[in-house]
Amino acid sequence: MPLSNDQLIEIKGWFTRRIENLVRDSYRAFTDKIVIDHSLGGGAAPFPIVLFCMGTLDFFSAAHFGYSEKKRRKERLNQTERMTKFLEKYLSYDEAVSNVALDVFRHKLVHLAEPYVQTSHHKNNILGWEIASVQAEGYHWSIKDYDSKGNKIVRFGVANFINDLKEGVLGTTSYYQDLTTNTNLQENYLSFFKELLAG
Repeated sequence: MPLSNDQLIEIKGWFTRRIENLVRDSYRAFTDKIVIDHSLGGGAAPFPIVLFCMGTLDFFSAAHFGYSEKKRRKERLNQTERMTKFLEKYLSYDEAVSNVALDVFRHKLVHLAEPYVQTSHHKNNILGWEIASVQAEGYHWSIKDYDSKGNKIVRFGVANFINDLKEGVLGTTSYYQDLTTNTNLQENYLSFFKELLAG
């Protein structure tokens, strides 16, 4: 059953609010003074906003494919594959770079509480990571050469990513535009929403 115009308008509002929340919280993450222990002073808090970016990407990719990880089946893509395919289709991000960036900024940050890189064992010679708070050239998802030995740094630009995500979700050739005309995507969305409500 296709979505009605009223439902599509409501979904667009929901998608828009998700992106606006990212924009607002990214500003807070890099500008508000966070002081828990006055002896440490205040400063930026990039990890929560990076996690929020990853969670929002996961949300949109799950809505697009019609499922999250809750009801895993063999024929379904895993979370990383799902997120990577969404990045490739709607944000035009490179698949190989996205896999490495998701490993460093999503999986390691969730499980180890920092974008940890095991320098001697990482398969792509990744030595470290950088997070940029402002719009910066080359900081969407990128891997930058670090030294002449082939070591590299994974870069993540929060503002770049949010702008790319906004365009990929709400722009002229976006997920939302596809959702308005593609009944399979509408069924996927409804399936995901039903799963979301089931908790």
